[in-house]
Amino acid sequence: MPTPADLAILREAKKALEAELDKLTLEFESRAEPIKKQLADFEAAERVWTSLIAKPFETNPRPKPLRAIRPATSKKPDHLPTVPDMIVRVLEHVQANTLEDGLTPEAILAEIRSRYWPEARSNDVGPIVWRMAVKEGRLQKIGALYSLLPQARKAAAE
Repeated sequence: MPTPADLAILREAKKALEAELDKLTLEFESRAEPIKKQLADFEAAERVWTSLIAKPFETNPRPKPLRAIRPATSKKPDHLPTVPDMIVRVLEHVQANTLEDGLTPEAILAEIRSRYWPEARSNDVGPIVWRMAVKEGRLQKIGALYSLLPQARKAAAE
């Protein structure tokens, strides 16, 4: 006949098994998470491939209509700051509020478009960024990143 001591032993064994099951479940879930993410990436890639394959290829593509030739740069509205001022303001803001070491000309252009001048083109900003760094020494260029000079960074942080 079972005794209360036997019941206590049974309950302890049950707790030990439940604890082992919890441990294995956590281990399984932590190991499965990266695989689930990778599986989601593959599913997305499969959807893209499927959509590309589903589109029929044109054997005789129609020539595209000619578009009017746009100038390489666009006219900056007069009420905006100068392009060099916009570049400096963008770099001051980004370096004061993020951990970024600098920005590419494309990222500077994107910020200028979002803050000041939506119609700005690459040729409106990129050459000026380069000139400010290489010819004028007003910006620091490390690889593809442009940033404020160290002394200008300190002033922007204050």
